[in-house]
Amino acid sequence: MLIHGTGPASTGRISTDFREVSAGIIPNHAAGLLRELQVRNMLPEKFTPITEELIKMFHFACVGAAMGVLNIGIIYTLTSILGIYYIISAIISYQVLLVLSFTSNDKLTFRAVTNHTLPNRWHRFGSYYLVSLAGMLFYITVMFIFTESFHIYYLISSILSTLLVFLWNYFVNKKVTWREKR
Repeated sequence: MLIHGTGPASTGRISTDFREVSAGIIPNHAAGLLRELQVRNMLPEKFTPITEELIKMFHFACVGAAMGVLNIGIIYTLTSILGIYYIISAIISYQVLLVLSFTSNDKLTFRAVTNHTLPNRWHRFGSYYLVSLAGMLFYITVMFIFTESFHIYYLISSILSTLLVFLWNYFVNKKVTWREKR
């Protein structure tokens, strides 16, 4: 809990909203940029590319984790509640989350290298879809092998498969979908 104002014109009202307090000091977006610059300034300049790569990978992983949670929910609902075969459920889930994942990565992970015009966005989505389609085939294959050959519960197989496909999706999309123009 924070108390606003200490001067004679103060209302002394109480607030639990941090954004309200910080907005008077530094706008949220600017505060985030300031923190990012402070971290970058603490490291030697030769580490800048590595730091930027790790930040992108972290953002991609955060988007992937959110999509992973939604993926498990959709697969569980389709398979355990509606009785759809788990491979079909995984394909449906992957396709549904593909658009949300693309949009999130376009806005968060690769915002610095993104040209935001509509034709460019459609081009990136087409590239993302093709890379993700290959990733989905790998994901489905690994999930099937884990479930059928190793008798691992289908939701655990889905999580393990997602972790394996993460690296493929990140590095290929970075090089193909969001490649930096030189």
